[in-house]
This record gives sequence, C-alpha cells and structure tokens, in this order.
Amino acid sequence: MTVSVYSKAMVLYNEKKYVEALSAFRNSLELGNDKSAYGLALCMKLGNGMFVDERSAKLLIDGYLERIEKCAREGDSEAQQVMGLYYADGLFAPVDREKAAFWLEKSAAQGDKYSRRRLKELKG
Repeated sequence: MTVSVYSKAMVLYNEKKYVEALSAFRNSLELGNDKSAYGLALCMKLGNGMFVDERSAKLLIDGYLERIEKCAREGDSEAQQVMGLYYADGLFAPVDREKAAFWLEKSAAQGDKYSRRRLKELKG
C-alpha cells in the first residue's frame, strides 16, 4: 500500500515536525490534493512551522471545503478524515460532534487508524 503525500504530511504534523509538514502540505496541494488545504490552514492558524495568519487560514479552508466534502461524499477516506477533523476540532467552524463522528466513522471503516483514534477520543 502506498502512502499519499497528504498522509505523510499528517504524520509529520502529528510528530510535531511542523516545518517539514508545512512543506509537505504545500507540495501536496500543488499536486492537486485539495485535502492538504486543511493541513496548511491548520499550520497557518496555529502558527505551526510559520507565523500565525488566522484570516488567510480561514480563507484557504473556506475556498477548498466544498471540494474536500465532494471527495468525502465520493468515498475518499482522507477527505472523510479531513471533514471529521474540521467538525471535531472547531478551529474553522463551530464544533459539531455528530458531523465529526459521521465523517470519522466513514474514514475509520476504510481502515484509517488516525480517524479511528480520533473517533474514540470524540466518543470519550
């Protein structure tokens, strides 16, 4: 099984290797992986690997959210994970545990371990 550029970027981000993650998210986005907009926006909003730029982060995620959700509805497990995190984290929209669980369950059902872990945390 090959690991996507987005997945590699998320691993780097979760390992707190923010500068490397930021670069990986940018590269992935340039390759057309819309899901990476969430990771890039996260870095921008929280200042991980760069300066804090909340306004640009919100504009970035708002610009890609519709496309990410479309991919999620079509069964893309990484897009489902992103949608789950979008609603679980509450960084760009109000927390919606029901929507977060919906998307994380879909991603976890396809074998995504990170989604499975976040779903378990969400359900307490």
